[in-house]
Amino acid sequence: MVILHLENRLKQYFTRFQVPYQSKVVVAVSGGGDSVALALLLTKLLPKENITIVTIDHGLRLESALEASLVAAWSAKLDLRHHILLWRDHQLAGNLMENARNARYNMLGNFCRENKISHLFLGHTLDDQIETFFINLERGSGIDGLSAIDEFNVKDGINICRPLLGAGREELREFLRSANQEWIDDPSNENEDYLRVRIRKLFKDDQKFFERISLAISNVKRTRNFIRSFVDKTYEQLVSSSMAGIKTFSIEYFSELDEEIRIRLINKILEKISGDPRKKRLDSILRIDNLIITKEMKNHSLSGVGIAAKGKQIYFYPLMEGIDTIDLQAHKTFNFGKYQVQTGEIKDGYRLALPNKEQYVAFKKNKKAFPTNLPYNMILNMPVVLKLEKIVSIPHINDSGSDNLEICIIAK
Repeated sequence: MVILHLENRLKQYFTRFQVPYQSKVVVAVSGGGDSVALALLLTKLLPKENITIVTIDHGLRLESALEASLVAAWSAKLDLRHHILLWRDHQLAGNLMENARNARYNMLGNFCRENKISHLFLGHTLDDQIETFFINLERGSGIDGLSAIDEFNVKDGINICRPLLGAGREELREFLRSANQEWIDDPSNENEDYLRVRIRKLFKDDQKFFERISLAISNVKRTRNFIRSFVDKTYEQLVSSSMAGIKTFSIEYFSELDEEIRIRLINKILEKISGDPRKKRLDSILRIDNLIITKEMKNHSLSGVGIAAKGKQIYFYPLMEGIDTIDLQAHKTFNFGKYQVQTGEIKDGYRLALPNKEQYVAFKKNKKAFPTNLPYNMILNMPVVLKLEKIVSIPHINDSGSDNLEICIIAK
């Protein structure tokens, strides 16, 4: 009965999130009961040749290599391909467990991309969902943290699938026992030094409580999704991207929005320009928000992004310090800091660089029609074309002077 229930849960997941039954998938299997159960269940729905098992050996415990070998043996018994990926950057600054988790996702994502596989399956369960909710609650998280784990999301082009998020850990172990399938119990799961373990032990026997918290998470998630949708629509209406890599919006319109929407818009813009999906510290975002709505913003920076006001507009732009000058050649494509550059017809003697103050002042003086409504610091972070150390073109603002240069700046 448990097997049929879990299979139906998996089928419903494939239907709801439109996962094709002929998909090639990667399954992250540590050897624990949750991920082993997921791999075994997937063999009942997908062709075995479409399933690749990947185990990350973090090397943080003496047993990790042996456990990876056990997963390899189980995979071979099931006629499934198996790969072991090693992580040994233990000396990275910061929290070791967080670094290991980030490394795991990065390595799995890279493996999927290298092998042209678009679906990554993870064995998170209802127990993980509840534990994550309480961990984030204890940290004082907002609505995003209290939404806990998503069943399906897309990260860097990879579909992250968690079809067992509504299934309990013990239910999966019952399934494994019925299938005579072994699994590995991680001893850290009993270590009460970890908050997650203390939460697990506190509520493990109260199934009704689990169900009520799961319902609360669903309600929070629905509200979060509505807010995200509203922010996306507001972003499309408010934010202009007419210059490559640069985002700008009206201070007046922005100031009329609710604080929560303003905070999320700032985060979204910073993420798009910096390429860093991690949320910024709330106090940093609130400072930017306050400077904008009080019209006290002059020049500010956060996470490699410059922020400046000019007139009634706010500009967000990539900071470009330390970029070397490049000799331009015709019909080339290359990277220049946060930009991709494409050239057409260009004669010898031209270079791409960041302008200094003297070059910019001289260029502006000789250009009567040059726009003066752009922040000074932002222009100093725009690629310019030089000839004999003088600016002859600023491609961002479509000013090619009299040199008729064919050059295009694109945000990466």
